[in-house]
Amino acid sequence: SLGNLFPQFKGPLSSSLFEGQLLIGLAGVEAPQQLALFFQILDGSNTEFGPPPTVTWSYLQKDNWKIFPKDELMADSTYSLQNKGIIIFDLPSDMDLGTEQNQELNLLWLRASITGTAINLPRIAAISPNAVTATFSDQDNSPEHYTQPLPAGTISKMVSKPAQISTLSQPVATTGARQTEL
Repeated sequence: SLGNLFPQFKGPLSSSLFEGQLLIGLAGVEAPQQLALFFQILDGSNTEFGPPPTVTWSYLQKDNWKIFPKDELMADSTYSLQNKGIIIFDLPSDMDLGTEQNQELNLLWLRASITGTAINLPRIAAISPNAVTATFSDQDNSPEHYTQPLPAGTISKMVSKPAQISTLSQPVATTGARQTEL
């Protein structure tokens, strides 16, 4: 028999209750721990057809979806998937591979459920794990440094790199640079 690409589940939070959903399978992750995901939004896909829908995050536990308690969503700079940014999850200790039917996938699962009109969400271009923000430290740089964002791929190394980090990537251009006011 063929296996399943996505987890199979039943229960009060089944997919039929939502306009849309995003399933994220996590390989090589053990709960509990913190997980930071960077969501890159496809340029030009931010729609203006009405108010943004409600996004509810949940995780798979024993083949049922459990809604993340508010204190386990540590940060969300995407404003509920409206902009590119980082969401930091505090993965709970009861998150598991599910029952036998889903264990063959060997993944932990996150789900973003959409209530409302899903077309009002921008399109996601990429999701990257282990995300962090970088902060520029001015070393008496020229004021022109602030006039243009750094293109994607410009930042390629850290001042001091921990041994646990094997690679570094900058998937999008920098934002928010501004000169200090006098």
